Amino acid sequence: MVAATHIWGRWPLSAAYDQYGPPRVIEVAELDDDAMVALPFLVGSPVPFIEKFPLGQELIDAFHALDRFLDRKLTAVMAAEIGGANSVVPLIVGSRLGIPIVDADCMGRAYPEVTARHPDAGTGISATPLRHGR
Repeated sequence: MVAATHIWGRWPLSAAYDQYGPPRVIEVAELDDDAMVALPFLVGSPVPFIEKFPLGQELIDAFHALDRFLDRKLTAVMAAEIGGANSVVPLIVGSRLGIPIVDADCMGRAYPEVTARHPDAGTGISATPLRHGR
C-alpha cells in the first residue's frame, strides 16, 4: 500500500511511524469470519489538505465513535481505496491505535463515490452502518 502513497499523505504517515511505529499488516485470511473492519478515509478535494492534512486526533475520535456505535468491536482497519491520500489513512490510523491493517482494499483503484465499492455491488453490505439506521 505504501507504494501508492500520494505525496500529501507521506508526511503524516512518516510522522505516525516515527511516533507510534509501523502497524502490523495482515492478510484477509487472517481475519475471523465475524471480524469488524473499519475503512477510514477522507472525502473531498485534496487541495485543502495542502493547508491542513486531517490525520490528527479527528480520525482517531471517529474510529472510537464508530467502535462505540457498533454491536461488536472493531478489530482492524483497511483501505477503502488505493489511490491518493486515502491509501495511507488506514496505515496512519492503524499505527496510532496499534491495530492491524488488512492488506486489501474495496475497489482496486481510486473511486469517485463511496457506493462504488465492491461490497455495495449487490451484496447487501452497507458502506456505513449509519446509512440504513440502527
